[in-house]
Amino acid sequence: AGSEVAPPPPPPQPSEEERQARFEHLQRQRQLLVEKRNKDRQRQLEKSEMTKSPNRRAADQAPSSHGAASGPSLVRELTGGTGGTGGTDANTATAAQQMRQVLASQLKQTRRGV
Repeated sequence: AGSEVAPPPPPPQPSEEERQARFEHLQRQRQLLVEKRNKDRQRQLEKSEMTKSPNRRAADQAPSSHGAASGPSLVRELTGGTGGTGGTDANTATAAQQMRQVLASQLKQTRRGV
């Protein structure tokens, strides 16, 4: 009952040269991954820019100083409020559907990135 098993010897430690080589390898791998991720993001951005509706592109390019003036009209447009011209219900419904599709697409892209 006195037979005790000796613990295994510790694994050999890498030499300083091996550590440096491993460090450099991991740095290169990390750099490659960062570049790949950045390229993927750039491709997604370009794809997103190409699929934007003309109204959305114009809104992105509009100067921000007009934000306060266009706020109430934007609310009316998105909520279908009064003050617009007659016969724009179909346009508003189409715009609302497009907005829902864009938001769903953006949400899907965001979820894939998490």
